[in-house]
Amino acid sequence: MIKAIEGLESKDHLDKFSPPWKGNFYQLISLWEIMQTLQPYAHDMANFLARLVVFINHFSEAKEILLTDPAREIAIGWLDSVIPQAKELGLNLSIKGIYRAKRTLKYDSESDVANALDEVCNRITDELKTVMFLHIEPKNVDIYNDNQLFGKHVINKCPLTLGDAGEAGKCFALNRYTASVFHLMRVMEQAVQIFGKKLRIKLDPKNETWYQILIHVNKAIDTMPINTQKQKDKKLKYKAASAHLDNVRAAWRNEVMHPKQTYTKEEAEDVMYSVRIFVNDLAGVL
Repeated sequence: MIKAIEGLESKDHLDKFSPPWKGNFYQLISLWEIMQTLQPYAHDMANFLARLVVFINHFSEAKEILLTDPAREIAIGWLDSVIPQAKELGLNLSIKGIYRAKRTLKYDSESDVANALDEVCNRITDELKTVMFLHIEPKNVDIYNDNQLFGKHVINKCPLTLGDAGEAGKCFALNRYTASVFHLMRVMEQAVQIFGKKLRIKLDPKNETWYQILIHVNKAIDTMPINTQKQKDKKLKYKAASAHLDNVRAAWRNEVMHPKQTYTKEEAEDVMYSVRIFVNDLAGVL
């Protein structure tokens, strides 16, 4: 009888189980990490629950054979070993089913025990199906993880762009191209205002059109002195930044610094490329 449920004892490696995604919201987890962590646990859970159900069904069908107390205690002990892992996974309904099955194992008939264990199996299966993951193409992993999307020197010069630059990359990696451009808009709002301060002019990217902004910028650059080579080089850098700001305008496909209704992947790539060049130019003149 005991041999029929051999292997139901608690497993040491299950006691050390912790899902790799716990507490790591928005961080990527590889398929290898998931398989390495969950495979032993998932295999043993499925295997042992299946053995339990088969074993208990054997007793419920053969009514002349009784489920002995030692067999019940072994089954209860194994169910106890599953609870910590179920808590880690957030399988709250399964945990309630496990406690109910434990009570049934202590006091009820073989058929009632079989039904309770069937319910545990069903609950675990159903709840595991609610744990979802998004797949990111391997080519998009780097941009998803890169919080300094435009380079460390840009972040050092324009630290307020850090959050939106990282979010722009994450949205792009998740194929949310319009959302990516929205975050790039917030990067540009900060960058244009910084550029205006450097030129000692006031720019209002939220209300002015690209055309109006560029007029202010180019007018300020045109008045810069060129008496020395250093001044000439400085003016050339500002002109390059202005030209690349105009490239952002062209990629934006909207006369104001607000995203149009939707952006395709190619359009978002154009915007990101143009923004990257401009903010790097900007970092170079700050």
